[in-house]
Amino acid sequence: MYKILFLLASLSLLSACNGNSSSESSQLDVDSSPLPEGTLCTSKETLTIKGIDVQVSDFDIDNNGCLYPEELSKAYQFADEQAALQLESYSLYVDGTNLATSTSKIIKARVIGSSEVSNQLIQLHSGINDGRFLISVEINALFNEEESLRIFFDDSSYQTAANTSAPNSFDVKPPMEGLITVVVNCEYQNDFKVYCYSAAAYPTGDLSNDTIQSALMDTTYNLDWTFSEMFLPQAGNIIITYCSGTTPEAKCFNNFVEIGTAFN
Repeated sequence: MYKILFLLASLSLLSACNGNSSSESSQLDVDSSPLPEGTLCTSKETLTIKGIDVQVSDFDIDNNGCLYPEELSKAYQFADEQAALQLESYSLYVDGTNLATSTSKIIKARVIGSSEVSNQLIQLHSGINDGRFLISVEINALFNEEESLRIFFDDSSYQTAANTSAPNSFDVKPPMEGLITVVVNCEYQNDFKVYCYSAAAYPTGDLSNDTIQSALMDTTYNLDWTFSEMFLPQAGNIIITYCSGTTPEAKCFNNFVEIGTAFN
């Protein structure tokens, strides 16, 4: 139903614009034999392909204002490569801390923010790409119905909080067991809130359509639930933890991950 996108939404997430090169271009009159099918002629110096600005002259070998199919293919390949590099520059990876064997383990997490990582902090901006960001967490899930996988945002660290309960958080219920990846798509909003709108899970490394299980979400997290002061910008954390039960009193922070984040 809702195919979530790690290649998915990750790339809509990072691109500040998603212009289509063919629809944005204007046609030139070319006095020559019929052009090969798939040729793009434009009077523009720059095309936007997958959110990446591409100089036409870099790929227009004969300087006639047209990109033949082979030239256009190279332009798209360049855009793909640059988009991948940009994605990495927006990403932060953090290994999980695992102190208990009784709950599932968090192997590592990745967050893709709004702009380049700075000072080892993910950057979230409500005014860039509608504030969209992506949380991806690799886990070894026991599929224990007596545990919960929770996500929340805080201006405090929980590195020394083992065996304590979590503050206000929301539960993501992975529908699989074993080595799986859970992806949550969220928006950082300009009223000191985070809205998460979809989640998916799939066997780690296997993005086949028939392996992805996804669901729509409608979860709003008010940062003033956990932040001691409401001012911007300020540093905080995205925290993902397994808890030993499903009640608010369940013990958490034995198996967890904490990702430093700047809320701008």
